[in-house]
Amino acid sequence: MAIRINRNTTNNVSLNESGFTTKLQRVYDVILDDSHPLYLGGDSIGVIYYGDVNLSIDPQDKLAIRGLNKATPIYPYISYIPSLQEIVKIEELTSDNIYLEIGGNSNRTKAYYYPPINLFNIPTQNALPSSGKKEIKLGEYLKEGLTKKLQRFEGDLIFEGRFGNGIRFGSSTPNGKNNWSNNSSIGEPITIISNGIDNIAGDALLEDINSTKSIFFMTSNQNIDNFIPASLNLKSLNTEFTITTKQQVLIADTPTPRRFESIDNAVTEIQDILFQINELQDVITSSPPTEVDRTITNNPIFELLQDQIEEGQVELIDDTYNIEIGGATPDGGDSNSEGPGFDVGNTDATCEPLKDPSLAPPLDRNYKEWNESTQITNKLTDSEGKVIQTGDSDIWFYNKSGNATYVMRGMDRSNITVTSQANNPRIIEKIFIHTTAGHNERRKPADTLRGHFNNNEWDFGGYHWMIEKNGKATRFYPDCVEVNGVKSQNPTSIHINWMGGRVQNTPEYPLYRDSNGNLQGGKALILGGDADITDDQVLTLDVLLRTYLEAYPNAVVEGHNQAENGGNYKPCPLFWVPTFAERLGIPSNRIGTDSYKMGINNPKYPLSELKENARLITEIFAHRTEPQV
Repeated sequence: MAIRINRNTTNNVSLNESGFTTKLQRVYDVILDDSHPLYLGGDSIGVIYYGDVNLSIDPQDKLAIRGLNKATPIYPYISYIPSLQEIVKIEELTSDNIYLEIGGNSNRTKAYYYPPINLFNIPTQNALPSSGKKEIKLGEYLKEGLTKKLQRFEGDLIFEGRFGNGIRFGSSTPNGKNNWSNNSSIGEPITIISNGIDNIAGDALLEDINSTKSIFFMTSNQNIDNFIPASLNLKSLNTEFTITTKQQVLIADTPTPRRFESIDNAVTEIQDILFQINELQDVITSSPPTEVDRTITNNPIFELLQDQIEEGQVELIDDTYNIEIGGATPDGGDSNSEGPGFDVGNTDATCEPLKDPSLAPPLDRNYKEWNESTQITNKLTDSEGKVIQTGDSDIWFYNKSGNATYVMRGMDRSNITVTSQANNPRIIEKIFIHTTAGHNERRKPADTLRGHFNNNEWDFGGYHWMIEKNGKATRFYPDCVEVNGVKSQNPTSIHINWMGGRVQNTPEYPLYRDSNGNLQGGKALILGGDADITDDQVLTLDVLLRTYLEAYPNAVVEGHNQAENGGNYKPCPLFWVPTFAERLGIPSNRIGTDSYKMGINNPKYPLSELKENARLITEIFAHRTEPQV
C-alpha cells in the first residue's frame, strides 16, 4: 500500500511576538511509554505527531503518521495528554540544541504544543475528525465519557479531568447553591478534590459527598450539610476502641532544656561533637573527586596542518566533507561550461526550474565572490561570514557559466512532492542515497551547493535533495534535471543526500590534506556523537523513497556504494541500502542489485559493518511486518 498524503495546507499559520511560527494542527499519534515504536527514552514521553487539520490521514495508518512532524509539551509543570484527532496550537520556540561550542545553532527552533483547543466546551474530549464521522477513535482504550462539566460559581478556579474528576478552588456562596454553603460563611475559601462524580440530572455536575466515588473537602468555617457517615459503629471494622489515658503533648509545648551537672561536663560533650564533625570532614576531603581531563590529545597531523594554515600554505575549503568517503561524482560533460539539464535560456516547458532564474539579482562580480558574499540580504551567517541558513528570504547561487540556481528553504516531509514519470522527459531508473560524510550541525544544504559551484567548479550540483539533522528536506533541482551524483548513471537517476557521518581521526586511518587541500583518510561513522544519522533523517528518507518509487514504477533504490564510480569505490552513504530498504518494507523488486562493493577489498568499511549500520538506523521501523509500497 502506498503512502497517500494530502499535501494541501491551510492559512492557520502566524508569527508570535518573537517572530516564531505558531499554527493549529491535528494530533495523529502520542508517545506514552516504551511500547511505542518511536520511543527513544524518557524525553519521548508526551511527544505528539501532528499534521495540518486538512490532512486526510487515518489515525490507524501508522506508516503515514511516522512521516509527520513531532512536538513536545510546552509546560514543564502540567501534563495534559491530548487524544487522537484533537486540535492543538503548535509554536516554534528556542531549541535545547543552541550551543555553538558543542555543535549547536543559536537560531535552531523546536516545536512545542499547548493543551487541546476546547472546541466543544466539554472536559471529556474535543476531537475533530477530518472525515466528519460521529464515531471516532480517541486512542487505544480512551472512550468518550461524561459530556458535562463541573458547576461554576463566582471566582472559582477549577481543574477538570476527562473522567469525572476535578479540583475546585472555590468559596462559600449564598445559601442553597451547594451543600457546603448553607451557613453564614460567604466568601470563606474551600478546596474540593473529587473523583468519579455521578452523572446527575441537569446541565452541570456538582460535588456530592454521598454520591461521588471519593471526595476530599478542605473547609474553613463551612459545614457539609448532607453528610451521611458510612457507619456510626466504632466496632464496625472489628477494632477495639480504647480511650487513651496518657497525657497528650502539644506541638507548641516548649522542649525541656538540656541540663549539665557542671561546666566541665558541658565542655566535654561539646568537644566530642566537634571531634565527630572533624572526623566526618576528614572522610569527605580525603578522597576528592577525580577531575576529568577534557583537553584534546595533541595530534602531530593536526599540529602540522594548523602550522600550514597559519603560514598560508593550506586553505580549508568551506564545504568540508571527505571526498574519499562521501559526496557526488560528475559525468564528463560537466567539466565543460555546458552541463546537463537546463540554463536560463531553456525553453523546454516540461523541465522548468524551481524558480525562474530571471528573478535572481544581477551578477555584479565574479561568481565565486558572489557565492561567498555576505551581501545576500537577510541570511544567517557563521563566525566566518559564510551563509549557513537560508532564512526567510531567497538565496541564489551562480555557477561558472553565469547561470543562477535558486536555493529553497527546507520543507517538512509532509509537504514533499515529486514529478511523475509521465511528466518527466528523463527516464528514471534509480534513486541513489548519498551522505556528505561531514558534520550534520555546522553546515547547511546551501553550503554544499556553493562548494559544488566554487570548489568543484561544476555547472550543476550533486543532489536533487539534501536532508538536515532535523529532518527538513531541501530541494535543489526538479526531477527533470540531471545532476552530478554518480558517474555514468546520472542521466537516469535521482540523488538524495543525508547530511552527517563526520569523518573521525583514528590512529589506523589518520586524517590528512592532499596537495589540493582536500580532506583525505580518516574513518567516517554513521553513529557516534555529531556523526549520528537522526530518526528524523531516516523518516524523511523513508517518505522520499516511497514517494519516488510510487512516482517512478520502474525505478529501484540503491546506495552510492553499489555503483562503480569509474573504477573508484566510495562507502557513501555509510550503510548498505539493500538491507536498509528491506527493513523499511520495500519489496525486493524495487531494491537495486548492483554490488560493486562486493568485488572491492576495503577493510575500513567491510560489508558486514555497512549492513549492521542499516540494521541499527531502522530499529524505529521494527514494527513493520509487510511491504508498504
